[in-house]
Amino acid sequence: MGVRMLHDRDLTPTEAIQIQGRLCQQRVLDQASDVVHILAGVDVSFSIGSNVLYGAIVLLDLSDAIFTKNDQKIATYTILESGGASLKIHFPSIPGLLSFREILVVLKAWEKLNLQTDCIICEGQGVAHHLVNEARWKAAA
Repeated sequence: MGVRMLHDRDLTPTEAIQIQGRLCQQRVLDQASDVVHILAGVDVSFSIGSNVLYGAIVLLDLSDAIFTKNDQKIATYTILESGGASLKIHFPSIPGLLSFREILVVLKAWEKLNLQTDCIICEGQGVAHHLVNEARWKAAA
């Protein structure tokens, strides 16, 4: 699946802070699709002390998902596709800027997928951390 890069891949923390501030202004929070048929779940992992990251994406078919039964919430999904990747990363681990550290391995996994998704769920992104960690960013710069 093709990916359009919005900035250079090799960044300093100072450059990442500037880019994140710019990208945050482009957020669209009120145009969610009425129907989600294919949902992508994304996660990244690493071993402590290593700069190798592992990314995984799973695409789920929600078309026939069951969410309630006898007043109990349950769900059944069909896994349509998955992709995984590992990558040596050089960007430091800075709270509030983890997307810049993790996105490259996610994109590497994403490139292995053939299907389009309606929605992507990523743990911990918040609303792009816009200035939430400004003091930490300034200290890292």
